[in-house]
Amino acid sequence: MYFQAKLLSGSRDDRDGVETMERILSYRIARLHQSLSVQATNILAQYGVSLSNWRVLSAIWVEQTRTSRELAEKSGFDPAQISRALHAMAKQGLLTLANSETDRRVLTIEITDEGNRLFSDALPIMKARHDALRGALGPEELETLFVILDKLEAVAQCDPDLLRQQPTE
Repeated sequence: MYFQAKLLSGSRDDRDGVETMERILSYRIARLHQSLSVQATNILAQYGVSLSNWRVLSAIWVEQTRTSRELAEKSGFDPAQISRALHAMAKQGLLTLANSETDRRVLTIEITDEGNRLFSDALPIMKARHDALRGALGPEELETLFVILDKLEAVAQCDPDLLRQQPTE
């Protein structure tokens, strides 16, 4: 409640132009990410799958990817994280992996019957969660959010040296 009250009041501490924590975008985004991650982790625990493995499994299913390279390109996930997740899921029996015949560094991926079962079992509650998140916003707000996220991602991918440059008038 403290954070909500401070946010609604629009209070700001002008020490060298630094805003209160509630008004710092990266803090708020990190806090939201943490809350969403905890919620998803708690849901997925009942299915015996970690959040990072669920994300990889979902990306495979949604994007219909068949290789680790394609998965990295389409998902934007770190290739090393993907490799760890793929091997962990193969040990769980959720996927089968094989080296590509054309490039030994690339893994081909197949979801097993067990992986499909787990995905099918967890999907309804994860979809309901997704729908609730989307439903918290109106259609225009949702489109605006996606535009804002694209802009923030572009800044986040910007060379830090460019951020130090002061705008000229």
